Amino acid sequence: MSRIGVAQERQWVMVLPEWFLKEAESSDCDPHFIKLRHPKTGEGTTFLVGADGMHGGKDKGRALLEMRALVEKEPRSWLIGQSVQEDGKLVLCTRVDPLFLTLPYLQRAHAKGKFEPLSQIVMDQEFPACSFLAECVGVRSKLHAVADEKGNADQKFYKYSQEKTLAWLETKVARVVKALKEKSIPVGAGVKSALFIRPDTSGASSEEEYLRYAHGLISEYLETELSSRLQEHLGIFDVSLVAEGEHQASKKRKRCDLRVEAAEDYSKGSHGAGKAAKPGKQTTAQRALAKVDRTGMKSISSFFTAKGENKS
Repeated sequence: MSRIGVAQERQWVMVLPEWFLKEAESSDCDPHFIKLRHPKTGEGTTFLVGADGMHGGKDKGRALLEMRALVEKEPRSWLIGQSVQEDGKLVLCTRVDPLFLTLPYLQRAHAKGKFEPLSQIVMDQEFPACSFLAECVGVRSKLHAVADEKGNADQKFYKYSQEKTLAWLETKVARVVKALKEKSIPVGAGVKSALFIRPDTSGASSEEEYLRYAHGLISEYLETELSSRLQEHLGIFDVSLVAEGEHQASKKRKRCDLRVEAAEDYSKGSHGAGKAAKPGKQTTAQRALAKVDRTGMKSISSFFTAKGENKS
């Protein structure tokens, strides 16, 4: 039995920015996919390339969009026209600053200790499409923010600068913090507060939590070493170590408490006959209990005697 109505070609259901779609209709540059090295993992990642529609001027350059797939745990499909798309992923495409993808190449070239043109810095035999980064909007015009430069308008040479890069990343973090606050997005402890119907202002996210969260988002495009340097540059204290220390201290306190209670319980009656046990220091609760009037009260042991034991 033939599978009528089932899509034979591979396709995706994608969510794209409106400006990107409009530019694709009016521009000679058709959107296409390229594979580039991810700035954080170094692994090959598929990006969507198209004409830039958010910047004016004759030479608009190219826009780079990151593709992220949302995959449900349960299998699902899409109905597209008269066909069935078996791959039920939803692909979200969002604009990404191509300068993030250029940074790892600048850092590696820095080991040579000399100024080089961008064409010689951004080279990758495994991912030759990386040369496209030079055509992206915001690369050549922003390289001065992360690198020292020499030369003239016709030919410029660059050399990675860690000091400039950290300052540039700090600006990025500040912009993320501002966006989170403007959109009232809770982070850290503030997330728990947002779950209540009645807002709890005491649980609002702190400046430290916003800074830490924004650093985490930016670090999604940074190598581990650079992310750590940025954390240090921002003065973010590593609370994970503090939390682990507090957890270990709490476990130690609990173990100590158990040992104290066991020593007090098992020491009762452990002395030999004829030796009076030395009374220990009573707690506040024990002293209060000793003052209670016990007239008419039964001993607790009377509740555990056999029913016929007291009958004569």
